[in-house]
This record gives sequence, structure tokens and C-alpha cells, in this order.
Amino acid sequence: MRRNGPHMSGAMRRIRLISFNSSSIAAGGYDASSGTLRLRYVDGDVYDYRNVPSAVFDDLVKAPSKGWFVNSCVKPYYSYVRVS
Repeated sequence: MRRNGPHMSGAMRRIRLISFNSSSIAAGGYDASSGTLRLRYVDGDVYDYRNVPSAVFDDLVKAPSKGWFVNSCVKPYYSYVRVS
């Protein structure tokens, strides 16, 4: 189920982000205990993608094009919520 409406209720889980050299995605991080991939886009919006395997985050970090990878390998397969 995808949610792209209101912000997530409650406190936002802290996930350490690393900066990306990308024209669309400013930073990303991963929480292994929840399987949450957090992405901060260059416009400042932050989204959590749920139930993402750690290998997907590893592949994102290595991907030459972060935007292409997210559009092709993350968005079509994992539910998300906007967190800020």
C-alpha cells in the first residue's frame, strides 16, 4: 500500500543519512531493524520506503545513477510514506 498523503504520525525514527552525488536524491540511509530505506530528495522532501532488503540499499549506494535506480528498482516495488 502506498501512502503519499499526510506526514507519518508519531516520532520519526532516526536514520543516519549519507550524502549522494545526484541531481535528484540528496541523501539516503537504511535502518536494518525495520527494513526502512529513507531518501531525502534535493527539494527537501523525505520519504521512507518500507520492507526494503539491505541489498537494495547496498545496490543504491553503488549505483552510478541514484535517480534511475530509485525510479527503476525502489519506487515500483516498495510502499512509502512521506515523513517530511
